[in-house]
Amino acid sequence: MVMGPLGMIGAAGLGIRLITSVVNNPTQQEKDAIRQLQRWLEPVPVFRPSLS
Repeated sequence: MVMGPLGMIGAAGLGIRLITSVVNNPTQQEKDAIRQLQRWLEPVPVFRPSLS
């Protein structure tokens, strides 16, 4: 009964550790994916109505 919740807590802790590692030390593949996403989003026009 107790092992199930402990396993879930451990898995969540491991997931948080992996996310932190990716944020602090991204691999070259992750850097390339971020650059590609930025280039893809760059030409998106933003409509801003004037408030006059």
